[in-house]
Amino acid sequence: KIKDLNTFFLALIFAAIAFLAIEPIKSRTTFGFPFKGHVEYSWRAVYDYLKENVKQNDKIFLVKGGAAFLNYYYVGDDDAKKKLLDDDFIARLTAEEYQDFVDHQRENYFISIPDYNFLFLNDITDYEKIDVVGNFNIYKIIFKKESPIKIQSDDNGQWQYYENFRTSRYISSAYDWKNMVTTYSGINGIPKTEGFNVLSPIDFSESYIDYKFILPDHTDHFYINTEFSIDEGSTFHLFLGEEEDSGQEVYTQSAEKFSHFNHQIKIDREAQMSRDVFLRLQFDYGDAPHKIGGVTLKSFNISSDLYDGVQFPYDYVVDKNEKDGQMEYVYNAKMEIEKSEKWTKGVTRSVGWIQTNEGFLVRDYGTKEDNPLIFKFNLGDNNMRRCNIEIKAFATHTNPIEISYSTDENTWDLLEKIDDNIAKEYNFGIDDVKTGKLFLRFHTELVGTSSQVRNIKVVCQ
Repeated sequence: KIKDLNTFFLALIFAAIAFLAIEPIKSRTTFGFPFKGHVEYSWRAVYDYLKENVKQNDKIFLVKGGAAFLNYYYVGDDDAKKKLLDDDFIARLTAEEYQDFVDHQRENYFISIPDYNFLFLNDITDYEKIDVVGNFNIYKIIFKKESPIKIQSDDNGQWQYYENFRTSRYISSAYDWKNMVTTYSGINGIPKTEGFNVLSPIDFSESYIDYKFILPDHTDHFYINTEFSIDEGSTFHLFLGEEEDSGQEVYTQSAEKFSHFNHQIKIDREAQMSRDVFLRLQFDYGDAPHKIGGVTLKSFNISSDLYDGVQFPYDYVVDKNEKDGQMEYVYNAKMEIEKSEKWTKGVTRSVGWIQTNEGFLVRDYGTKEDNPLIFKFNLGDNNMRRCNIEIKAFATHTNPIEISYSTDENTWDLLEKIDDNIAKEYNFGIDDVKTGKLFLRFHTELVGTSSQVRNIKVVCQ
């Protein structure tokens, strides 16, 4: 009996060893061993689908680096490989090449795991999800050109157009550009940016981007804000005109060393002037030696007024709800969940800060003391006295975020110092805001994406 029992246990042990050896081979995936919620993705299924449906002159787009996966299945078929394009292909085109691509496009497919709405090309295409194959989303996309830009006023007569080049929108909206490319393109010789995109010249020669705007009726003035960097010997110019190539220089800036600039000017207009406005943002290089990344265009904003924070309760970015018999007013920046630029209207100080591709805010340059991020909420005279604040943030141990509040922008009280290396929401209640104004200030110890303001929501009653 003892001998039989030993034999049984030995057989059981060998069976267990065999199971442990074979099962991982059978079930191993790209992501390691199976886990709860694990989904298997099949490039082979995608290849079979495309082989059946894609015609000769159609194009197949994937996120940057994605074409390499499908290339494996098109081995030896060089003509078929020409159909496969990473989305940064579009980012590398000149203005003329993009226009030609739009004019002569056939069927365009996009293959992705994430929702197309969050991807780089979303802003310059119309798209339709047509299938799911091998757990990949299959879209048909149509590229478009939307220039000139016709600006619409809100109900209060205010308007703005803001561009920070974090998406592909400028490719469709810009009237023309020369020697300029987004850092998303990854072209050799332009700077590397982590988490956000800027425009940069491809080589050390004249570089510009042009926009054509059609302003709202009766626009007698507007403001232009530009944020850029230049190095020794280079110069930034801003030209304005009513017709193409008729612009007059309204601002210029040079530097003796690498420097960042954020400049705002007011443009007054006469009643008889055309609603058409051509805007050129241009860089010129001198004879001084230059470095990669020494010249970048970070953002520009053209607007009807100088914004002084969010206006409760009348601002169009404020939602109104009735709760427990009281009206509550909600400002939600929604930075991570929608492509919203409403945060630009809520801030009174943001020099040095930039919005990442994912939507949250980080400090790109400057110092902790001189470059805070400040939001202002004007509560008005409707007796709102309590505000609940929800802030989603992330900060590492070496780059903490300090969150403070004030009711007069002079005396500040610390709400929280964040440095726990965890992305989460923080909730604060502010009572008896007697001045009718509430300010939120963010200081980061260092620049970079290791400190992130991911969202701001303010609810006042």
